[in-house]
Amino acid sequence: MKGNRPKINNETLPDVEVKHHKNVVEVRYDFEEIPAHTINIGDEQEDVPASFNYKYVKLPSMTKKHLKVAVIRTEYPTYDDEIAAINENEYAYFNLRDKVNDIWDAYLSKYLNTEPTEDEIQERLNVLDRKFDAQATKRLLQKFMNPILDDEANIDQQTIEDSKMLYNQWKPNGKAYTVDEKVVHQGKLYKVLQSHVSQSDWTPDVSSSLFSEVRPPDTITVWEDPTAENPYMTGDKVYFPNEGDTVYESTIDDNVWSPSAYPAGWDEVTQ
Repeated sequence: MKGNRPKINNETLPDVEVKHHKNVVEVRYDFEEIPAHTINIGDEQEDVPASFNYKYVKLPSMTKKHLKVAVIRTEYPTYDDEIAAINENEYAYFNLRDKVNDIWDAYLSKYLNTEPTEDEIQERLNVLDRKFDAQATKRLLQKFMNPILDDEANIDQQTIEDSKMLYNQWKPNGKAYTVDEKVVHQGKLYKVLQSHVSQSDWTPDVSSSLFSEVRPPDTITVWEDPTAENPYMTGDKVYFPNEGDTVYESTIDDNVWSPSAYPAGWDEVTQ
């Protein structure tokens, strides 16, 4: 989203601004100064003072209790007494609160080329302590985390592990999924390749045309029959035919053949 505000006196071009409203925290970035100028309105001229254009994102309003309940329900679904679970697992709130801060900083650093000040970090934490809603926050964090996870050439395993709590478990039978949506299944993070409605036998671990596991580059996996939506690319390495067997590296992009079916598309890797 985009906005504009007046330039105050002789202030310099800001890097990032954090504004606190009643129900949201607004983060402004990519500032551009618009010099003072005049515009014609009919036969008259009007002076327009200097101002700043900027882009912004909003952090939705939140409550601490809602966050705790949501986290406990996710991690401890068998608890009947939610209040007891909350009291026993206070750390869950603070873990997610800190994750908000870490991912926000990573996003600002990587995509906005700026670093928040210590005062901005503390104020952000204070706001998060006062108002925190788990689902709204997860949606916002997913917006920041998705481009990082989609950067397949630079993703690392720790980032993948840290991001799992932001995404829902895969659901069978009737759940609509869209392209690039992320889900967790059997402890692994997957990206949706084709929009579809889930079925119990279309699990992410066996449906390579529908899901692709999010993993670091150079990860060696067992060869699976690929599809046009999920082919092997140059440099991808696989065990073939089973885990622990010979390692092969794809020498071509859009490789949908096995090392035995098309040997020219693979090089044997010496371990």
